[in-house]
Amino acid sequence: MANQSRSPFRAITELGALQKEYTRGVRGSCLLAGLGLAAAGAGLALAFVAIAVTEADPSAEARERMLVQLLGAGGLFVFGLVALASTWFAWTTTAALYEHGVAVRATHGVQQAAWADVSAVYVRVVRQPGTLGIYQTTHLYTLEKRNGEKLRLDDALTDEVGKLGSAVQIAVARAQFPRYWDAYMAGQRVTFGPLALDKHKFYVNDQELPWSQIRSVRIEQGSVWIEKTDQGWIRWTAVSVPDVPNLLVFHNLVGRLTRTT
Repeated sequence: MANQSRSPFRAITELGALQKEYTRGVRGSCLLAGLGLAAAGAGLALAFVAIAVTEADPSAEARERMLVQLLGAGGLFVFGLVALASTWFAWTTTAALYEHGVAVRATHGVQQAAWADVSAVYVRVVRQPGTLGIYQTTHLYTLEKRNGEKLRLDDALTDEVGKLGSAVQIAVARAQFPRYWDAYMAGQRVTFGPLALDKHKFYVNDQELPWSQIRSVRIEQGSVWIEKTDQGWIRWTAVSVPDVPNLLVFHNLVGRLTRTT
């Protein structure tokens, strides 16, 4: 549970109503808390045993052993306290979602971005095998503001970064889509990094293809795949998803023009 008394997010009013707060790594924090308690307890127990043994045998040799044992006990106890302190701060709120924007806790303070100020959202979600063959998914959502400032949302921020990133994408796409649609309807070329489109053609880097020759545009396996009508299911070309800004806006826009998945 977030330590709301220390949360800086409840004072933010310019982003509208607060919808949800996110905390950092609760699962890892629980493990760290258990380790901290165990280490602190072991340190205290070792200290009491060392003192009891020395009282029973007050020889110089026993006292030397006690000093060594007390040093070890002190190290365990300090480690336990540090682990518990780290757990306390790990439960601090690290991000907050609002009606009109998002805010994150950074090393130099709180960064915030209103949906209207975001120029681009980049998404990198990678699923790969980890230890014991268990697949792990890493997330990185990068928000670029019109003034050049960037906000990063990744797995170190919160265990729920996937849900937060999806909510951010949806909100930004909702704010940006009318501008892209109006530009397209006015006959302008709208650009999404290496991808672009207008009423006549679809562009991928230095390649172009008339809409009449496009069978479908698919987003799968971390890439945007374009299929031509005269090549069966052979894909014409592909672009990596992390290279495409405002992917959800692109998907929604193309969805009005051709079949997308």
